[in-house]
Amino acid sequence: MARTITEIKDLLRNNHGFSEEDLSQKKGVLSKKLKDLEVEDVILDSAEEAEETLEDSTTEEETPSMDSSGWADYVMSKFESDELDQGNPTCDGLRRVTESLIGPIVSRKVSVIQAPNKENLGTATVTCAVEVLNNIPNHLLYNVTISEEDAADVNKFNTQKPYYLHATATAATRAEARALRKMLRLKKVVAVEELSGEIEEDFLDSWKPSDPVQEEQVSLLDIVCQRCDVDVMEYINSGENDYKTIYELDRNKAQSMIQHINKIQQGKVERPVGIGIYVSDWRDK
Repeated sequence: MARTITEIKDLLRNNHGFSEEDLSQKKGVLSKKLKDLEVEDVILDSAEEAEETLEDSTTEEETPSMDSSGWADYVMSKFESDELDQGNPTCDGLRRVTESLIGPIVSRKVSVIQAPNKENLGTATVTCAVEVLNNIPNHLLYNVTISEEDAADVNKFNTQKPYYLHATATAATRAEARALRKMLRLKKVVAVEELSGEIEEDFLDSWKPSDPVQEEQVSLLDIVCQRCDVDVMEYINSGENDYKTIYELDRNKAQSMIQHINKIQQGKVERPVGIGIYVSDWRDK
């Protein structure tokens, strides 16, 4: 009676005490063992046929070509469970699989294009270039160093907390993951580090134009500047921006100025250096 490979293995393990090492013996050795033990309930037409059936089941998986349609699935099968998060590979996993399937990583160069600051809304932009020694025998560039490079931006609008608090380091890891994906030709797979997750801030709201300064705010600035004997236009231009008229202010900036000049009036902060005294016709200038 013909049996499946799984049935043969189960019988040998459970009924005859075969180990995994026994089942992986070279041609001839297993056949002799089967005959010596008179394992007739496992033999198909002969001991040799049983051995070849088992041998075929343990044949090493053939590596597909990098240009084949099965390459991506083959690569994904090489990740360990702790290197995947809902099917997305980690950067650490991408490093290991790259070295396992292609060759050793010989160089990894990170370049910071821009560091996070107030003007760029805390955005870090980083590039990463990875060089790998190609050890794939049938590859056109066998034994040649091949390279891939990619970039990544990280800020609070595209990266979840706490990772955006370390924007440059996170961008470097994200850029490396992208470069390694390109090296492995994983076109439809996104690395864990590239996922944005749930973003706390609303990107669109952060970019929408601010409301213009309100007339009530202009009147309040006038009153407080008069009390502090401060020239209104010189005061609003004592910061980082230059305003030709007070109506170039937005609502939030005007509110900040009102709060600041109130602190001057209360003696909590010093008045800016070099500002002239209050003039009532400042709106006409």
